[in-house]
Formats: sequence, structure tokens, C-alpha cells
Amino acid sequence: MPDPRALNGSLLQLSTPADILAFASEHASALNSVNCATALHRLAKQGATASAAFAPLVARTASVLRSDARHVTARSLTSIAWASAKLQLDDAGLWAAVSASAASLLPSLDAYALANVAWALATVRRVAPEADGALLEALAEAALARLGEFKPQELCNLLWAFATLKRRHRALFEAASAAAARFCGAGFTAQGLSQTVWAFAKLGLAKHALLVAAAAAAKPRA
Repeated sequence: MPDPRALNGSLLQLSTPADILAFASEHASALNSVNCATALHRLAKQGATASAAFAPLVARTASVLRSDARHVTARSLTSIAWASAKLQLDDAGLWAAVSASAASLLPSLDAYALANVAWALATVRRVAPEADGALLEALAEAALARLGEFKPQELCNLLWAFATLKRRHRALFEAASAAAARFCGAGFTAQGLSQTVWAFAKLGLAKHALLVAAAAAAKPRA
């Protein structure tokens, strides 16, 4: 059985999506979660387009998330979720495994991971069934506990994800409105500012202080 570290080194040397997919297919049974994360992340960064050639890698990724949970880290899960969403891999088995893994790793997910998992779920435009509703509730509660750790882009991604999935978590948005208002003056990019205000509007949540801060920040950029 090939050493996972050696496999990862080989993956990092491959320069085209076709080579990465061929390598992943050839060594699928030996890939661990880090190897799958590396392959998917490189494919996403290279702008690969999802196709039938992804099937062995997608199947192996779902398998290791389900069967090798003890060795899945917050970092590898986050990378898998981000890359799978970026690649628009609309595979039910893969996303069920991502959701289950996120739920089990919840205590170890930092602000970056929480925002990216939520963003990934929203980016694939899933109409969340009850299981995903429970996961989003858990992500919101975890985010509330770590709200002070969120950077502007992470907060924007989190709020955008909940608004996109039409999940109005009042406690999260109530607490986040104060943090978002602070970021309006310095922190948010123009896109981050607009997406954050959009998230509150999408869910019908009017926060006067946030709107005033957003208007003041937008005026000199107009």
C-alpha cells in the first residue's frame, strides 16, 4: 500500500487536471482524506470542469469521510468542502458524507472552517433536507460561540450562506449585525459589504445600525 505522504507529494507534482484525475483514479483505494483534499483543491484551483472522470475521486472522498472518520481533520474536511463546491460536484453521497463529517468535527471547527463549510453547502445550491437543517443549526450555534474570531470575509461568507439557504437564525444574525457594523468602516471589501447587507435583506432582517454603517462606508466608495 503506497504511503499517503508519498501520494500527496506525487499529487503536488502533477500540473494538469487530466493528470491529477488519472492519478487519483489509479490510486483511489489508497487515498486518505488529506490526499483527496489535495487532489480536489488542486483541481479547483486549476479551474477544472466536473465530468465523469471525477467519479473515482468523488466516490473515494465520500468513502474516506464515512469510513475513516478518526483520521479526517478539520483542515482536510474544510478543503474538501470548499473544493467540491467550487467544482460544483453535485453528488448526493459526497455531500451527505461532508455533512456527517462536519457534524462530528464541529467542536474542532474554527471560524474559517465554519464559514467555509456553510459557504460550500450554499454554493452547491442545496435545498436542505431536515438533516442539513440540523447541521446548519449546529453550525450557527458554533459560530455564535466563536463570533469574535471571525474575520470580515469569513463573517460575510457565513451570513451569505445562511441567507442563500433561507435559514433565518435570529440569534446568529442579531449578534452578527454588531460585528458586521464594525467591519463596515474597515474590513469589508466593497463586495463583502454589499453581500452582508444583502444577506440581512434577503431574510427580512432590518438592522438600522448596520444599514447606517454600511451607507457611511459605501458613500466615499460610490
